[in-house]
Amino acid sequence: MIALLDVISVQTRDNFTLELIFENGEKRIFDMNPLFGQNPFSKLRGSPLFFKASIHY
Repeated sequence: MIALLDVISVQTRDNFTLELIFENGEKRIFDMNPLFGQNPFSKLRGSPLFFKASIHY
């Protein structure tokens, strides 16, 4: 079974990727670009809202 890890930090980047840091210290880059062609993500392309990404528990 794969354990799900909590994201403890998120930073946006100018190329519409997210830098995620997980509770175990692992850092990953998540590319949002492929999702911008789908709802509800299509509204984020070119929007300043993308750059306000944050974690809410």
